[in-house]
Amino acid sequence: MRILVTGGLGFVGSHLVDYLAKDNDVVVIDNLSSESSSRDYMIDGVTYWVDDIANLNTYRYSNEKFDVIYHLAALARIQPSFKDPLKYLNIDMMGTAHVCELARSCNAKLVYAGSSSAYAGPMLNPYAFAKFTGEQCCEMYSKVYGLSTV
Repeated sequence: MRILVTGGLGFVGSHLVDYLAKDNDVVVIDNLSSESSSRDYMIDGVTYWVDDIANLNTYRYSNEKFDVIYHLAALARIQPSFKDPLKYLNIDMMGTAHVCELARSCNAKLVYAGSSSAYAGPMLNPYAFAKFTGEQCCEMYSKVYGLSTV
């Protein structure tokens, strides 16, 4: 299978990539903006795009097709989200919309990495709201477009 992992150069994403790359054609997109992201996680046999997920639906990726997309790219942590809520909303919420649209365009299955913070109450902080809204975006794409999401 051809698999895309967003945020695949972060701590969790890199371990997922290590596992998936054993039996699949894996592509990673990561802009290396997270504290846990590093080029040191790169391994042979995987294609890496150092880019923002907001660019996934541009001409440069228009011919790319995937069977499964694991969406782990996001800004993490609650405390910093209070200082820059628009950044969290843009990346965690709108970034998820870009990933959903790519999944829809190539009929890929989408696995979204949510957060338990969203279940404590999405209105408690910008991070929880953005992750909760990302889940809602996945659900909307599932119901409206028949996208397979989990």
